Amino acid sequence: MDHQPTNPAEPIDDERLRAYVALIDKLLLGARENANALLNAQRELVDEGLVEVIGRYAECLRQYSNQEAAAFLEDCGQQITAFLRQIADAGSGFSPSGEQVAFLIQLLQTIAESQGDPKVVYPLLQINLALLNSALVELLSQWWEGVLARAQQDQKQTLADVLVRLGICLNEFPLGSLGTNQEIAIAAYRNALRVYTEDKLPQDYALLNNNLGNAYSDLAPFSANPREQIENGISAYRNALRVCTEEEQPQAWAATKNGLGNAYLALAPFSGNPREQIENAIVAYLNALQVRTEAELPHDWAATNINLGAVYSALAPLSANPREQIENAIAAYRNALRVYTEEEQPQDWALTNNNLGNAFCNLAPLSPNPREQIENGIAAYRNALRVYTEEEQPQGWARTNNNLGVA
Repeated sequence: MDHQPTNPAEPIDDERLRAYVALIDKLLLGARENANALLNAQRELVDEGLVEVIGRYAECLRQYSNQEAAAFLEDCGQQITAFLRQIADAGSGFSPSGEQVAFLIQLLQTIAESQGDPKVVYPLLQINLALLNSALVELLSQWWEGVLARAQQDQKQTLADVLVRLGICLNEFPLGSLGTNQEIAIAAYRNALRVYTEDKLPQDYALLNNNLGNAYSDLAPFSANPREQIENGISAYRNALRVCTEEEQPQAWAATKNGLGNAYLALAPFSGNPREQIENAIVAYLNALQVRTEAELPHDWAATNINLGAVYSALAPLSANPREQIENAIAAYRNALRVYTEEEQPQDWALTNNNLGNAFCNLAPLSPNPREQIENGIAAYRNALRVYTEEEQPQGWARTNNNLGVA
């Protein structure tokens, strides 16, 4: 139901009053750390009427010298009051349900208390999948408007950190609507950037923009306008690179360059000049490999080489020398296989072998010895099928078998 705050000047009907009192009794009898869970379980009661009754109850407890319980109830009431006031102050006419409000309160407090630990946060998200929706995006932004209007600077920074952790959790959460999860993550990051500004907190600004770029890139496949999301991601990565330099933060710089390369490659099919975007991606990946070396960061080096193989393969049909680009791709995939082994990284090893098989087969028509390239492709596909079994990875097994059949 829609959240309709109870006017303290109006009498509360007996049935609802009994419900409020029963909830307050549960709060007092339960463990203090379970308070948010109890409120979350009865979200339809979380409104200004509950706050009023909590205040009366706390006053009675103080009269009977139960100061600890009174203080606990007053703290609960203050948290709910502050949250509802912040929503009202935003004033866009949006009316969230009490259930949605209580869930957001519980979610933010859980993230704050657990430092965003997925083992703690994910179970809460899993039992509230229906509340991970567009209304939560708007509610989160309205709550943040209230924070910016009322909180002290140190409080703003603390709460901005909670938003960043929320964004990370939603960006990586594998259940529910993956597109909506990214929209919530983006809202969290964008709101946090109103505190983590380039002039005051440049390093946090850069890191947060990298996260934002990742979220926009992850949103693109679920968006009605993927090009817009990819371009937003590119803008975020570029913002990060205004602060994050190869000299001062080499690994963060390389990670952002790798993400930028991914975004340029994803943009190519939607661009009027796909070759330009692919070439931009190659430059970004090669930049990343200046830091991500085989000796220093072997797994990052391998991952970027896989990306580089994909982008060279994409460039080949647009190039005046497609053979050169395919050979570049083969070299990149072989580089990755110097790190990825069947024993230690079987999935990455199999994927790379499948891609390598594709590259060899694409090279065959351009080679003076096409049979040799096809045989190399078949060998790579067969390697992949040692990992891609019909029982455990049916999609990979089917895809690679199809490639093998074509070869």
